[in-house]
Amino acid sequence: MRVQLTSIHVRRNGNPVLQDLNLETRENEYVVILGTNGSGKSTTLRAIAGLQPIHSGTIHFDQLEMTHRSPRSRSISMVFQDDALYPHLKVSAAIKKSLPADFSFIERKNLFDEIISKFQLKELVDRYPDQLSGGEARRTAIARAMAKSSQVRLLDEPLTALAPTLRPELLENIQNWHRCKSGTTIHVTHDAEEAMQVADRIAVLSQGKIIQFATPIEIYKQPSHLDAATALGNPLINLIDYDPRNQIAATNQPIMAPQLTIPPTWLDSGWDKTRKLIVGVRPQHWVLSSPDTEAEAFKPDGLSLRATVHRVWNGFEKHHALAIWNKQLIRMTIMQGEQKTGDQEYGEPPLSVQPGQVISLYSNISNLHFFDPVTGVRLSTPQ
Repeated sequence: MRVQLTSIHVRRNGNPVLQDLNLETRENEYVVILGTNGSGKSTTLRAIAGLQPIHSGTIHFDQLEMTHRSPRSRSISMVFQDDALYPHLKVSAAIKKSLPADFSFIERKNLFDEIISKFQLKELVDRYPDQLSGGEARRTAIARAMAKSSQVRLLDEPLTALAPTLRPELLENIQNWHRCKSGTTIHVTHDAEEAMQVADRIAVLSQGKIIQFATPIEIYKQPSHLDAATALGNPLINLIDYDPRNQIAATNQPIMAPQLTIPPTWLDSGWDKTRKLIVGVRPQHWVLSSPDTEAEAFKPDGLSLRATVHRVWNGFEKHHALAIWNKQLIRMTIMQGEQKTGDQEYGEPPLSVQPGQVISLYSNISNLHFFDPVTGVRLSTPQ
């Protein structure tokens, strides 16, 4: 089953919620719609389900148009943010009510047993919704949706109210269920790590528009827009304003304007070295050094700046630090025991940094992402 949304527009109180939204899934694909609160994620899901009227555009399941069909006729199952369990039905009855009517008694029993086992509901089947914890109610809502065996499965923030310890296993169960059953799953979340764990492809939604639809690794390595760049990655990508007019020799200054060195081959290919940019740098792609040595502070073909360390803390496998440059926080991540970057490795322990210390930061040109400061669109670089 493929789901196709074409030029979808939705307005609410005269304000645009979805704007020319286009999305086409592949056969039996697991798609995650990722976006911040208010970006239009749930509205998109409700439009697919037939619960949200659209002002223009079309919705197709395979070749069959669903734009004006009722929710009941769309062969979907949906997990709502608020669980939407019937208060008068026990867990067992809620799940059995969703089992396919055309299954035999044995098929229904086997599917019921499989579902309550997979979603850890065996001890809860005789409870009513008001006797369930938030996490138990959430698992019941997901199990009920999976019991329907629909060709299109819609999950609206399915991990809401779940304890962190339960999330990885439940995500794995949802993904395994998807793999075992034919059909398309569309999963909405604001959590990038959740999206990366399960998605075949991620649709990054911003202000009612899909700005990139690609695999998680493609979005992470080649974000097409500033909003896509900030959607994935923890800690967040650093976004640094660069103005070539501020290129100065600042060896002895405590805070240095970004120094960007462009390869000559880029200039030969027509790269405009006078344009303003927003430069993206992932936290793990910084090379740290002391500003005492000019050679360490200024390296060719890349971005260099100086910043003052604000805070340092250790994770289990990584060092983390925040520095301040021009009133902006700069995020850094360094592997413990060795300094790893995108282009080199140092066997010696990483530079010891302390709050208040001035450090030099450098990132190789191959690790940088360039964006237009007005449109936010990624700028292509010469190969």
